[in-house]
Amino acid sequence: MANYRLNLDTLNAIAVKLGASGDHARETAALNAICASLGGAGGHVRTLAALNEWALRLGDAGGHRRSVVAANAISLRLGGGGDHRRTLAALDEIAGRIALPDPVTSGSVRAQMMVGQSGTYAGGERATHRLRDRTNVAIARPWLEYFHGRILSSGVVDTELETGLASGVAAKYRAAILTGISGTGKNQTGATVHRATFVGMLDDPAFVAAGGAVSADGLTVTVPNGWRFRSDRLELTLSAREEYFVQTECVAANGTVAPNPRGRACIPALGDLAFNEAAASTADTVFKKDWSGVWNASLTSAFGPVAVLGSGTAPVA
Repeated sequence: MANYRLNLDTLNAIAVKLGASGDHARETAALNAICASLGGAGGHVRTLAALNEWALRLGDAGGHRRSVVAANAISLRLGGGGDHRRTLAALDEIAGRIALPDPVTSGSVRAQMMVGQSGTYAGGERATHRLRDRTNVAIARPWLEYFHGRILSSGVVDTELETGLASGVAAKYRAAILTGISGTGKNQTGATVHRATFVGMLDDPAFVAAGGAVSADGLTVTVPNGWRFRSDRLELTLSAREEYFVQTECVAANGTVAPNPRGRACIPALGDLAFNEAAASTADTVFKKDWSGVWNASLTSAFGPVAVLGSGTAPVA
């Protein structure tokens, strides 16, 4: 069985196996490509409609009212068990049935999890951090995964302990990766800025129903309290052991006071680096190369991605 982390990644891989391009940024686009590869019309604007057409093309009756039911029917048609409770699990089985390799490897040199929360800032003010990270294997078309919340203080770091911020509200995020960096200087004039977009989050109906939203240009995502969210894939490749910066901005979305979420543990002894503003401000730095005017400190924690993931052929080191 395949072991994909995201529905979209699985669907793109299946599309490639069936002869489609596999470079879609939204689930419905990938599903429509699969429909077309199977001889259907495609053109659906809803995931469930596309899955039902896919089921029909494989000889099922279609007419399913839930994504996981349709995906399970498809898995049965391909000889699978068809008893999955989550869409991703069913898609993983389908991917395994058509002999797809697992393309997902971690681009993070260490596990990155939320470690708590600290401070507050006024709505409209930005809290922006720059973190240095390093790949442990080469990855292509990476994406950033975040959590707008915190880990409960139990002495154990695990996703089961993720919880919303105390008195938390929705917040807006923007992010970027800087490649081609030179050392740890604040002014990285020779670097390349890769702006993250979040359009794929619109494919999650629960996210949208909870108040999640994405700006028209795709660069800003509004995240409800306690939600894990991800960027679209960035069109770049990171080589093994490549150092790069991740820049993340968080803004209170409702114009009131909101907690400042803190991200990964920052351990200077292990080579971690964090730049951040001395206090939340209106400075717009998330897509800038030059952070000369930004305060620097050896933080115990700083906010950034939960993980950096991408496609590759090697397991996580």
